[in-house]
Amino acid sequence: MAATITAAATAHAIPAARNRLSTPPDPAPDTPAEPTIAGAGDVPKYHYRRDDDDEWTRTLPLNLAVLDSIENVAATIAATNWTRKIAEYNRHAPDPSTGEYVEQEASLATSPQGLVGRDHVRLWEFDGVTFGQAHEDTPAVPRHRIRSHETARRRVAALLLDDGYRVAGRLDAANGAHRDHDGSILVLDVDP
Repeated sequence: MAATITAAATAHAIPAARNRLSTPPDPAPDTPAEPTIAGAGDVPKYHYRRDDDDEWTRTLPLNLAVLDSIENVAATIAATNWTRKIAEYNRHAPDPSTGEYVEQEASLATSPQGLVGRDHVRLWEFDGVTFGQAHEDTPAVPRHRIRSHETARRRVAALLLDDGYRVAGRLDAANGAHRDHDGSILVLDVDP
């Protein structure tokens, strides 16, 4: 795959022979380096919703990147009995190349409405890399909430790992101020 990822200095290292991550110098001690995809600009860190006053409000942190097409990633997840026909709110992520907010291109969940809770992932593809926001929902009644980011990210990653993907590393996205999210984007690649 042509995409490579550049990570902040705090990203986890992987063996040099398979290393797709590198660490640029920090621009300033108080400013963490932005994770980037070579040739594409900044990695999106959050997804957003449009308010009634036509402003964008940050909602949840992105926590997954797969160095593969959205078609392949979504098909792999759907093949494990996750559904694409779900009740949800549309969310948008900024395209690193254009800065435009793009509605999720795929969305999958373990159940259509989440009446008793569910795992849910929204997906976007930018420059050949699929980005995701995985989370575990509480039951829809009385009010839908996020229970966990980490649990759902681990479950989605396990589905992909079982299908031949591999962990390529983590990016320190510094977007961890929500529930149990650790501020990193887990990066998976197709196993060569």
